[in-house]
Amino acid sequence: MVVTLPVVVVDRTIRRLTAMNDRPNSPRSRIHMPLELVDIIIDYLYDDIESLSACSLVARDWRPSTRYHLFRDLRISGDNIFSGYDSFLHFLDKSPAICPFIRTLCLSGIGKPKIASGEQCLIGPYVLVTLLDRLTALHTLTLDQIVWGGVLRRSRKGFWPVKWPPTPRPFGTLRLHRVESHDFGSSQYTKSILQILQAFGAVQKLEVLSVEFDNMPSSDVARLHTPSALAVDHLVMHKVYTSQAFVSGLHNTATTGSLTSLDLQCNSTSDVQSFGTLIRAAGLQLKNLEVDLRRLTRQVATCQFFTSSSHTANI
Repeated sequence: MVVTLPVVVVDRTIRRLTAMNDRPNSPRSRIHMPLELVDIIIDYLYDDIESLSACSLVARDWRPSTRYHLFRDLRISGDNIFSGYDSFLHFLDKSPAICPFIRTLCLSGIGKPKIASGEQCLIGPYVLVTLLDRLTALHTLTLDQIVWGGVLRRSRKGFWPVKWPPTPRPFGTLRLHRVESHDFGSSQYTKSILQILQAFGAVQKLEVLSVEFDNMPSSDVARLHTPSALAVDHLVMHKVYTSQAFVSGLHNTATTGSLTSLDLQCNSTSDVQSFGTLIRAAGLQLKNLEVDLRRLTRQVATCQFFTSSSHTANI
């Protein structure tokens, strides 16, 4: 049974409890509202941040319910270019009780107004590894328009290397949207994406969106350091370009043995070829396959796609 309480009832209840606690002659023993009723009130206010914040101050018993809604889904923008997320990490250090409530997190590279227009915040392994270590309940992570800083962490004293976790973490949904690279070299973008994936083991869903990879020679592709423990169940790749090197890197991971769903958007004939090899490697274990060929001419796309994949009989 779902009980819906009008806002006026919720507001009146909060005011009455607050007034009782403020009475100078009131007994020290507090009147406890049943937790079931507390949950009903909090669930009704799930998207009202101001009211939820007020409810968290009513009584200690109210805090877990309010924190569940207040911190369940967060979007953090950087304070500056090089250490823009230090304030958030400091907050987690000082408030460890908040960490179990954070389930969805978006780190945005679009900084606050004091950052010049067009500049994006830098994220490196230290930030990523620290967040995964502390936010044990985190299920969905989005890196949105960030610049990946390679395997270094920047501080006032300079740069120093960061160690990756010995056991990559199983994860729910990882979304990489318009990720760019701070490093230099012909394969910087492909290397950056593969470096990010080193922190993850089994991933239920990986979305790679609006990423422009590098057009690498085969000799450079063979030297790529790939996250061998990565095992993706559902892979989405939309608006990606020159994806051959990245897909070749995936062939060196556990992903080809774990894929059950593919959602691909082809933007060039070379992407069709690389996606075809991925489909062929996944084989009959695929339960769902969606391929968007609308950006290509029908004749070229059909020819390239069906030539590079032997899985077409089961599509």
